[in-house]
Amino acid sequence: MKVAFRSDVGKLMQINEDIAGWVTLRTSGMSEMLNTPGTSEMSVISKISQQPGIDRIDILFVSDGMGGHKKGDVASRIATQYLTYLVQNAISRSEGDIVQELVVKLPGYMKNINTHLRSQASGNPDLSGMGCTLTAAIMIGNSMVIVHAGDSRLYHIADGRLRQVTKDHSFVQELLDKGEIQPDEAFDHPKKNKIHTALGPKDDINADAFVEVWESGTLLFCTDGLNDMLRDHEILDIVNANPDPEDMCEKLVEAALEKGGHDNVSVLVASK
Repeated sequence: MKVAFRSDVGKLMQINEDIAGWVTLRTSGMSEMLNTPGTSEMSVISKISQQPGIDRIDILFVSDGMGGHKKGDVASRIATQYLTYLVQNAISRSEGDIVQELVVKLPGYMKNINTHLRSQASGNPDLSGMGCTLTAAIMIGNSMVIVHAGDSRLYHIADGRLRQVTKDHSFVQELLDKGEIQPDEAFDHPKKNKIHTALGPKDDINADAFVEVWESGTLLFCTDGLNDMLRDHEILDIVNANPDPEDMCEKLVEAALEKGGHDNVSVLVASK
């Protein structure tokens, strides 16, 4: 698996509140920290206990911070680091089918993260109102255990087709589900950034958690700074024209900036 990511503050924002990155958990070898402090990108290699038939587990994620100033940046970093800790702890303690264990436990982990963010905010006026989206996949063999809250996205691209794996927790998605608007109307809808599920803003959260099989193709994780600027067919064209993950990330972010770059934009690409 090849992984690349890129995050940009955009043209209108002063602070990058997004985070994109991945963690590799290995059953052998030394632990190694690879993230660069002060950036919105993170990659880590850590050691876990032996899992039958598995020598590594990868956690891929994007998170879009909310709250302004540095509040959103704090929220997205806390959320991704806490999720990594909880997943690593679960894997280390597992004695059965870790895929099924995680899909059952992840909604509860998201509630734990939500409670932790609210606790941090209540004890620090500077963090009041912080929150974030979080879209992550735990890669175990060919299985992806996906957890999702908010309007960041995971796409799967294969055989020249793009499929949105996650469903936005948004007002516009509800309109689509009810048949009140058509997909081509969603992109320009004035309330397309209104979301009803995120980590931090409310006392409780109901996150999505499910399993998919990934045997081939490309996975694209992104914050809404990408898909607010580029329609799905534009994203697909760039992916198809740039098979290398590093090039793909660069071209996707560049295209979003060329279209206006109204928000932070972050992408993470994984390919087999």
